[in-house]
Parts: sequence; structure tokens; C-alpha cells
Amino acid sequence: MKLTGAQIRHLRGLAHHKRTVVTVGHSGITDGVINELDAVLTAHELVKIKLPAGSRLEKQTMLHQLCASTTATSIPPNLPADHYCE
Repeated sequence: MKLTGAQIRHLRGLAHHKRTVVTVGHSGITDGVINELDAVLTAHELVKIKLPAGSRLEKQTMLHQLCASTTATSIPPNLPADHYCE
């Protein structure tokens, strides 16, 4: 789903005060992470994800893999360490 600029700003505002609920560790994207993200998205609809340290390209690739695995849409992050899925 393609989001407009206004939708992205609105969702970032909603996610700003949320805590990180899914953390991807050094093991990367595992079945457990995908299952947990899917369950959390079902319960909360908008979640904040913490990705491990790495290059911007690695983080974007991980985020795209997570979103594709759960049919979620990524929202461009405000801060380098925070990533959101809707």
C-alpha cells in the first residue's frame, strides 16, 4: 500500500510515543521474529521495530523482508534506530 505524505506524518505522530515491541537481534530475521511481528500487528495494528546496528541498506533490506513476510507496510523512520510497520 502506498501512503501519502500526510498519512506518513500522521502515523509517525501516533507511533512516536509507542515503545519498541519487536526487536530483531543479531541472529537476524527468524521465524520467531516473523511470528511475533504478525501477532503484534494483529493486536496493535501499528508497531515500532528495533533493528540491529548495521548499514542503512541492511536495515532497509531487513525492514522490507519483515513487511513482505507479514503483508505490512513500512513507514519511513523519523530516527535512524526506529522503524514502524502498519
